[in-house]
Order: sequence, then C-alpha cells, then structure tokens
Amino acid sequence: MIRLCAWFCSVAVVAAADIAGSDLLAPALLVGVRQVAPAGKSVDLAGTLSARRGLAAGQVGCALLLGRPDEPAPTVSAGVELVPFPFARAAAVVAVHRSNPVEQVSFPSLAGILARETPSPLGNWNELPGGGRSDLFTVAIHSPDGSFVRELVRGLALAQGPFRDNVRLDTPALQVKETLASVSGALVLLPYPAAAEAKLLQISDGRPGRSLTAYTPTEMNIYNGDYPLSLPAILYIRKDQLALYAPVARWILSDEAAARLRERGLTPTPPSLRGRLLQRLDTR
Repeated sequence: MIRLCAWFCSVAVVAAADIAGSDLLAPALLVGVRQVAPAGKSVDLAGTLSARRGLAAGQVGCALLLGRPDEPAPTVSAGVELVPFPFARAAAVVAVHRSNPVEQVSFPSLAGILARETPSPLGNWNELPGGGRSDLFTVAIHSPDGSFVRELVRGLALAQGPFRDNVRLDTPALQVKETLASVSGALVLLPYPAAAEAKLLQISDGRPGRSLTAYTPTEMNIYNGDYPLSLPAILYIRKDQLALYAPVARWILSDEAAARLRERGLTPTPPSLRGRLLQRLDTR
C-alpha cells in the first residue's frame, strides 16, 4: 500500500500541469504565462524536478527550467524532440572597491573567502594574486527576491557548503552601495548588473579539470555561458507541439517578460538574439 501511495503521488506530481517549470521562475513569469497559455492548458511552475519528469513521461508539453551545475538536457520519450529557447540566465557578479588592484578571482578562491569549511581558507586580500594590500575581506551578499545569488554561489563555488558566519547574507541595496564606496576591503556578490560605483572582477572556474580563463560579466559573456558564475533559464517545447505553445515562446521572449525577469535580478537574452530564437517557431 505504501509503495502504491508513493507511486500515485509521483504520478500526480508529473501530471499536475501541461506547462510546468521551476518554482524559482514563478515570481517573474507565472502570471504572464497563464495569460498566454493555450485554452484548456494548465500552468504550474512547481519545481524543476517535476517538470523534467513530466517531459520524460510525455505529459508536459512545455517547460521553463532553470539549469543546475553540469545538468544534462531533459529527456523525452523516443522519437520526440525538444526545441530549446534560452530566454535568460541567473548571474551573480563579484564587486569590489574601485581602488582594489585585484582583477580576477576563481571559484576555489571564492570558496576560500566564503566557505565555512574549505581546505584553503583566505583571510585578506594579499593572499590573492595581485592583491598587494593587507585589508581583511569584508564580505556581503545582496540577493533580492527572485535573484537567488546565494544559491548560485553555494552551488557553483561552494559545492553546496555553508557560508562563513561573518558573511552578511541579506545586505540591503543601500548598504551595498555604501560598503562598495567606503570599504577598501569590500567584496560583494550581487545580481548582474552591479552598481556603477563598483569595480567588477573577472571570474574563472579554476577547479581541477575546468577552464582557467577568466571572463568579464558582460551581457554577451553571460548569455554565451562563458561567464562561469551563471546558470541558464531555458524554455523547452516539444517539437510536435510547437505550434500549440508558440504564444508562450513569443511572450517569454518579449520585452515585457524581459522587464519582469530583470526586475527579479535575472539577465534576459539580448533583444537581437531573442528575435533569432523566435525563428525556431518556423521549424517543421
């Protein structure tokens, strides 16, 4: 009976909606997607896992997914293709005081600065290449609702480990601005783009077997996935249902949706590239 109940619950989750997706995207997109959904099609952005399962089972025709580190594309039944529309990326930047001589930082270095448990803890700026100053790290995170900067940093740089106790996790925007303007040892993580008063560091992955190339957080580097402190948000539509869900794709790639994403700290796909992506709706 227990196994039967568990199976029934899993089926209920899979079959919950025709349009599914990550709950982290719901604050920005749920209302708009419901407005453009085909008649009779339900929308429930309840979670990435249930959406992926729904695609695999053939019960979800359209899914909005936020990527996870090293996660493969979703699977579907044999003979079915998914058409991807990468509409945004969640990205975090590392901002420092303008006088700071450091130009770049790697994921292992971020772990040394931020992680409670790390084999190579770091305490001040002269322990970084090009540091040249003895200031202690003054670390803060600004993660407004919907931006999930904390989750990005923990998942990518800290391997899901906890932050140090001295990391200010919920720093208000005004305090971020003041810190970056007045504290020479400041290191602040916040959504892209950062305050104009700040200097943004280039970021490299730097983990064993990963790229050592550091990238500046520009719109194109983020979109291309070159800037490592970011994850993609992708709309997947079954190719055999592309015409049915075309209104969803058009809205997701619209200026209106881009504005809602930006308000939530996400980086929309550049307008010129959104136009190219819409050409995929002509796929036969």
